[in-house]
Amino acid sequence: MNVLSKWNRNFGFINGLGLVLISICFLFMHLNSKPAQTQLTYLPMLLPLFFLLPLRKEIYKAEIQFLILSSLIFISSLISYGVQGDIFTQDFRSHWIYLLAFGVFSVLIHTKITKNYLYTLVVLSAALVLYNVFFEYFNNGSRGWQTHGKPIFFGNIALTTGLISLVLSSDKSQSLVVRILLLLAAVAGIAGSIWSQTRGGWIFLILFFGVFIFSQIITAQNKKKAILLASGSLITLCLIALPFSQKIESRINHGYSNIENYFSGGNANTSLGLRFEFWRVSIEQFKDNPIIGTARTGFLSKKDQMLSENNLASSAKSYEHAHSDLFWTMGTKGLLGLFSLYGLYLFLLRFYYISSQSREVRFYALSGLTVVTGYMVYGLSESFFSMKLGIGYFIIINLVLIRLISLTKVGSDKPLVLFNRE
Repeated sequence: MNVLSKWNRNFGFINGLGLVLISICFLFMHLNSKPAQTQLTYLPMLLPLFFLLPLRKEIYKAEIQFLILSSLIFISSLISYGVQGDIFTQDFRSHWIYLLAFGVFSVLIHTKITKNYLYTLVVLSAALVLYNVFFEYFNNGSRGWQTHGKPIFFGNIALTTGLISLVLSSDKSQSLVVRILLLLAAVAGIAGSIWSQTRGGWIFLILFFGVFIFSQIITAQNKKKAILLASGSLITLCLIALPFSQKIESRINHGYSNIENYFSGGNANTSLGLRFEFWRVSIEQFKDNPIIGTARTGFLSKKDQMLSENNLASSAKSYEHAHSDLFWTMGTKGLLGLFSLYGLYLFLLRFYYISSQSREVRFYALSGLTVVTGYMVYGLSESFFSMKLGIGYFIIINLVLIRLISLTKVGSDKPLVLFNRE
């Protein structure tokens, strides 16, 4: 028994290092994109080795389903890029990140993570977001360029973490201190989104608060109290946005101006105008091979062709992706890619919705619904699930939530147990 305990303790320590690596990577996604992307390059190769640890492994059905569906996305990339002969090129490099799912899974199956791990992760992440905002605000920075390096990813990741924190803070069974910390994390995350000036994130923020407030009022026993709390939430949101009001107004006005200029035939060489142009390229690319797409090289070739025919805005020349998960996947991987991506989304939406009916895991499930719907909205105007940062965040947070739900849910399916020596 002593030998067995020592064995488990030593290998358990090694597995703990894997969890630390995952946590550090998650934190850096909020702080600085460069070290985060470096970690996301090597973790898909390193973390799967943790599966070999001779420790008791508890594997739940939902985790296996997530692995299969995320693997299908990788396989769709393998097929589409393989047909084009691009697997061993720089173009395919970012697609290896989908294998991170098996790496994170390989660590979590040895770990009985608790809600405190999730709470600590989101609160610390939000603190790093707030650091970036304050640093740039007092040093004439802008949008996360100076600190994070990728404003759109910074804003959307910050917002998602903030909204997860807001959902978790609604759990009245938690202590007052924990709920206050989570509320502060929510404020920090929303502030990061506003500071980044990411309009796709703002759209989701408005949609989220509309649904959040409506559901709180509908399900509340005390309607008057619920309305007061909803009003307080809106006032808080306005107070968070107040220091950035000029930037928000300018960003929104530019958006309206871009759309008006584009559809009036005036100017397509604007932020939103170019997005519409890229989407046209992806549609034409999709027509060439609707089943498996024509990979990144197909997008670039089609773009160059349309430029040579004067059928595309001149400023599109220097861009290399479609600025939309929907259109980018449609053009580069065709229907095969679309079915694999949205198949994963639909599985998660169904899993989290069903789980939300159970009181003991309701707030984890609602957090998961927030992540998935957020990504679906972000992906309409940005290639968010086609880049390492976006994919890495999605994989880590969803596997953590699935693990917590599976461990906590009363009456859930019994796990598959491997290497059980107890």
